[in-house]
Amino acid sequence: MTISCIVENPVVIDKQEIGEPDLLLDNEAEDLPNVYRLSSNEFAKLVPTKPGRSSLSEQQKQRVEVVADIFSGVFPDESEQWATDFSRDVDPEIEITVWENIAKAFVKIDQVKYLSNSQKKEASYLLLMRSMMTASIVLEKCKLKELTRRAAKEILRSYEANRVPLRMSFRRGRY
Repeated sequence: MTISCIVENPVVIDKQEIGEPDLLLDNEAEDLPNVYRLSSNEFAKLVPTKPGRSSLSEQQKQRVEVVADIFSGVFPDESEQWATDFSRDVDPEIEITVWENIAKAFVKIDQVKYLSNSQKKEASYLLLMRSMMTASIVLEKCKLKELTRRAAKEILRSYEANRVPLRMSFRRGRY
């Protein structure tokens, strides 16, 4: 299935710099109860759940197919893996919705013809991080390789949904 979308307000990369007041407040990250913050070493040790933990409805499979198609230009070899990966989640509906919001923002970026695939890949990574944290924290934590800070700010502004912290379960004594 191939999807072609035209969005009314695509991201404009060369627009005037966006001021910090347009970004979400960092202090909201401090107000989340029961949040365990992983170090990068701890994060690297995480092991994904086996596929099939959850089953996707036909509607969810179709939605995942659309998301996979939107990212097919950036992640061409992974389109078959999307539904399997969502079946690892306890509640795939939450993750599908998050990825739909990332895809909605990415479609605006994907229309910018002068962005290279590596820039689009970095943009998709920024949007993934933005789905979990505020825009200003993303800018602080992520080292930009392909995009300018101005472009990154504009990309992050295109993500309109609230952030959803990464949810995971822990086995006794292990991540």
